[in-house]
Amino acid sequence: MKNIILILILLVLFISSCAQKVTKEKSTGSTEKIEPPTRTEILQTISNQYKTNIAFDTVRYNFTYQYQELLKQNNRVVIDRFRIIDIQKTDTHFVLLLERWGYYRNLFLNLSCTENQLNHIKSNYSDYRLANSRIVSVYLIVDIDKVKKINFSNDLYGNNNREDESTTFLKLNTSDTFSFEGKVEDIYPDLKK
Repeated sequence: MKNIILILILLVLFISSCAQKVTKEKSTGSTEKIEPPTRTEILQTISNQYKTNIAFDTVRYNFTYQYQELLKQNNRVVIDRFRIIDIQKTDTHFVLLLERWGYYRNLFLNLSCTENQLNHIKSNYSDYRLANSRIVSVYLIVDIDKVKKINFSNDLYGNNNREDESTTFLKLNTSDTFSFEGKVEDIYPDLKK
């Protein structure tokens, strides 16, 4: 009988200690900081919300037709981590020339947008007058219409007849760079917020 009472007492102590532990976890859980979503989580949210092509900036294609095939499946893409190279004004809209940098290669984009969209993009970095300012907190939802490879190569050789000076050599090759044209459809976070 004493054994049963002892077991019951131990069982009650065990259950009460577990309940205290759960209460402590709940109380400490509410004071912990909530981590902001990662870039991958944000891209997944945008992809689900806007039905975008999630593979666009992670592929490394060598030929234009490969990008064309990818964009034929879904031409709506997300552009982030970009810098504005130029802004042109036309009669009815603006055209942004952006450079998108990433893990694999740089991509250049000519994107038409409204004045409201342009103002929203410019408000997300400190001084839009600075050339090549990088924007990382804005995600552009873009419909791509055209893609082409930039074919530019230039070699510069210095010829010097004097033996005590070195020859100059400069080679510039952008054969791994692509240019895209399209339109900004929306901006994430949403303009309405």
